[in-house]
Amino acid sequence: MNNDTIVYAVDLTVYDPDLPGTWTLYYATHGIVYGGHYYEPRLQQPGNFTQSLFSSGTTRGASKVGYGEIVLINTEGGLDAFVNYGLDGRPLVLRKIIAGVATILMSCSMEQPVPTWDTVPIRIKDKQQLLATPIQSTKYAGTNTLPDGEEGTADIKGKPKPLLYGPVPNATPVCVNTSRLIYQGHESALQDIPAVYDKGVSLVRGADYSSAAEMQANQPSPGEYRAYLAGGMFRLGSSPVGQITFDGIEGTTSADRTAVQIAKRIALRKILSSELDAADITALDAANSAEIGIYITDETNIAAALDEVLGSIGAWYGFDSLGVLNMGRLEAPSGTPAVTLTPVEVLSVERKATNDAGRGVPPYRVNLGYARNYTVQDAGSLAGRVSAAWVNGTGLSGSGWSGITYGNGLFVAVRMGSNAVATSPDGVEWTIRTLPATGAWKAVVYGGGG
Repeated sequence: MNNDTIVYAVDLTVYDPDLPGTWTLYYATHGIVYGGHYYEPRLQQPGNFTQSLFSSGTTRGASKVGYGEIVLINTEGGLDAFVNYGLDGRPLVLRKIIAGVATILMSCSMEQPVPTWDTVPIRIKDKQQLLATPIQSTKYAGTNTLPDGEEGTADIKGKPKPLLYGPVPNATPVCVNTSRLIYQGHESALQDIPAVYDKGVSLVRGADYSSAAEMQANQPSPGEYRAYLAGGMFRLGSSPVGQITFDGIEGTTSADRTAVQIAKRIALRKILSSELDAADITALDAANSAEIGIYITDETNIAAALDEVLGSIGAWYGFDSLGVLNMGRLEAPSGTPAVTLTPVEVLSVERKATNDAGRGVPPYRVNLGYARNYTVQDAGSLAGRVSAAWVNGTGLSGSGWSGITYGNGLFVAVRMGSNAVATSPDGVEWTIRTLPATGAWKAVVYGGGG
C-alpha cells in the first residue's frame, strides 16, 4: 500500500453481553495500524453523508441529513458475533487516513445491524432524532396535601410543567395550590413577573418572596400578588374574580432573549454545550438581535420548539457530520465569490416545485405576527375597567385649576388667581405656560371649544 493511498477506518463501540460491557472494534478498507490499534481490512463501504438546509423544496425549518450504510465484509463468518452485540445508539467514528494523517469524517451513533449471509450493514443514526423527544419531561406529581404543596392535586397530575423563554405577555399560569392560590409560569427561575391580571385588571405587586417556605407561610394583602421568582411562581392575596394571566420574563438581559439564545437553551435540554457551534450562535445574534418569547404548556418536542423560535427569524438548524448542532440563516451573497459558474460549467438547469406554504403562488395578503397575546380573551372575560384605565402624565400639579376646554387640537386649563395656563395635545402630557397677567380665571374657551 502506497503512502498516498486513501484509507477509510471506522471505530465501532459495541456492547458485548459476554464481558459484560462495551469495547471498541476497528475496521478499515485496508489493514493498517493507527493510534496503537490494528484495523482489520473488512470495511467494504464507508458510507456517505448528505445535508441540506431544509426539506426538499422548502426555505425554512430543520435541516435534513442523509446517511448511507457502513458495510463490513463477513465472507468467512468472522463477524457472526455481531448478532449478539448491542450497537443501537452507541458511538461510531469514521476517519479518512492519508500517509498516517487522519481526518474525522463522521462522529455519530449507530442503529442495530441486520447481518446478511456475507456482510454486516450498519445504518448510521440521524442525530436529529434526538430533537424529536419531548421538550418537557418534568411533570406535576399531583401530590399536594392541602393547604401545603406546589405539585398540584390529581387534576393536574402528569401535566407538563410550563416552560417560558424570553418575554411572554398575558400567559395563563398553572394553579399549583388551590388553597393558597399559588400559580406557576415556569418550571424554574424567572427574571421577573412584572404583572399579574385578574380578568384583565392588573393587580398590585407586593414584596417578592425569598423562598418557597416564605411563600407558603405568608399571604399577600387582598388585591395583591407576590412573586417567588426562583420558582417561577406567584401567590394571590384573594380569590380571583375571573381568569388569571401574567406577564413573565426569562433571561437575565435582553441579549439573553434573542431567538438564537433561546434556541440554545432549548437545545441544551437534550445535548451538551460542546455539541453546539458557538460561532453560529454569535453570527445569528449579529444577524437578528431582537427579543422574542415562547410559552409552552402542552406536550411538544424540542424540534417543534426550535422550528417556531428559529423560524421567527428565518433561520435553519441541524447536526453536521461530527454531531455538532449548527444554526444559521441563508443570506444574500456578497463580497468575493467562492466559485464563478459560466455556461461552460452549467450543463442544464432544472426547475422544481416549491413545498413551502402556498406552493409558490404570490400571496394576496401577508399577516405579520407581532407581540403575541398568549391568552386571547373575549369581552365577557375582561372587567369593564380595563378600557378605562388611567395613565399617569405630567403637569397640572398642585390645586386651584378651575377650568378646562378642548379646541383646535389642544386641551387648555386655567387656574384661579394665577398667570399659569396648561396645554396638552392628549390630556396626559401637560405643558405649563405663562399668561401676560394674573387673574381670577374661572373658565376658558379656546379654538371653538367650550
